[in-house]
Amino acid sequence: EYFEWVHESEVCPRYWTNNLHSFCYAEHLEEWLRVGYSLEQMHFVKSEELKDMATREAVVAAAARFMGADPNEPVPQEALQEELNTHSRGEKTVSSEHQQCMASFTKPSGYLSACNHRLAELLGDDKWLWA
Repeated sequence: EYFEWVHESEVCPRYWTNNLHSFCYAEHLEEWLRVGYSLEQMHFVKSEELKDMATREAVVAAAARFMGADPNEPVPQEALQEELNTHSRGEKTVSSEHQQCMASFTKPSGYLSACNHRLAELLGDDKWLWA
């Protein structure tokens, strides 16, 4: 599917489309499942829920429970925020060409939408339909 989209995409330069493929989490998950891992061995977190102060504590506690750690152990919020800031893209100015490419990639009939539908189906939860 991805390579068909790349071939049909007239708005995305090849060097962008090479990187966009990594956003299809369903393909990565399918590969892990194909080599023998089960969903029960994995814990999934939406980065938006981790970044949101209103949901962060519950997300961290759920991850701790999944790993067998004490979910009541305090998490140093400053260290977590620093880590999140390190990996945050922040506000960047993007070219109109890049905006057109991303619009094509994320439109309802676009490649990413199909990937997210597969991911939601694999995980049994529509919260993963973010594009």
